[in-house]
Amino acid sequence: MLASESDLALWTRKDRKTIRAKLIDVQHKKGPRASKLFESDVALAVLYGKVEKGDKNALTPQEAARRLTIKRTEEIDLNMEVLRGKRIPLEIVDASEDKAITNCAGILKASEGKVLTAELLQEIFAEFRNMGEALREHAKHIREEADSGE
Repeated sequence: MLASESDLALWTRKDRKTIRAKLIDVQHKKGPRASKLFESDVALAVLYGKVEKGDKNALTPQEAARRLTIKRTEEIDLNMEVLRGKRIPLEIVDASEDKAITNCAGILKASEGKVLTAELLQEIFAEFRNMGEALREHAKHIREEADSGE
């Protein structure tokens, strides 16, 4: 339903100047005597602060608070998994991975010009297995700290 600034002022008991200022960016149609006609649902939502000017997809403060609460809960759950040792922090995984890859690169560089033997491959794979073992040890250490702290 289309409503003029005067209609909106009558319905909301707000001054027409206030309505005109708040609805300045909202789409409108030309009405009789150069009046502006607004879609009433959009205009009322903007006037009462439910959506941004003309944006029907904008979040209401309640929806934003709900989403923020959900994200905070997810963050707390993730931090608790790290503290319990169920999840290893990314920095530690990256450091361990870098160490293993650097060791493998050193092995390959030391064997430059040599035939790639089964023994050399075993040595390379052992480095990657050691990476997993180091991460398990770290997780065990974190669990022990968490248990002693409780």
